[in-house]
Amino acid sequence: MKRKKLVITALLAVMMFAGATMAAAQNFRGQGNGNCPRDGVGYHKGKGFHRGDRGMHFLGCLNLTDEQKTKVRGILNTHLDEIKAKKQAVIEARQNMAEVIHSANPAEENVRAAHKTFAAAQEEATVLRVKIMNEVKQVLTDAQKAELEKRRAERIERMKTRFDRKWDRMEEWLDGSDA
Repeated sequence: MKRKKLVITALLAVMMFAGATMAAAQNFRGQGNGNCPRDGVGYHKGKGFHRGDRGMHFLGCLNLTDEQKTKVRGILNTHLDEIKAKKQAVIEARQNMAEVIHSANPAEENVRAAHKTFAAAQEEATVLRVKIMNEVKQVLTDAQKAELEKRRAERIERMKTRFDRKWDRMEEWLDGSDA
């Protein structure tokens, strides 16, 4: 049972990473209840970014200097056409996959083909995101890089905790002990 739980948790983690990548590729503006130390009011006041720092919202918590903001904007502007193209490819592939999945009696080969197209689009968006992040990291100070790494580790831990809670609830439901 532990091995099964580990495999499913790993799959869920991969799915979550893929979702996070898509969200970043689409300039996602979440509505969660997280708490940001910069503004202290929920998840960026429900806007998914810090006030005017829309490009990569997590950078807002790093207190970038005006010079750093200018450099980051330059990096993002350099890749803007590429970002838009990857974003559109992911959206179209996701819509196609949803159409296949939700069609009447979808054939396995059609689901696999649609997923491969979707996965390839996500892969391209992820590679671009990592490329851009590597460029952005060159602008950050060592302290800002350390803060970024700390936040990444905290985010991973929150994801693990959330997946464990969901898994436990599902096991309880499957066992019939949720009543």
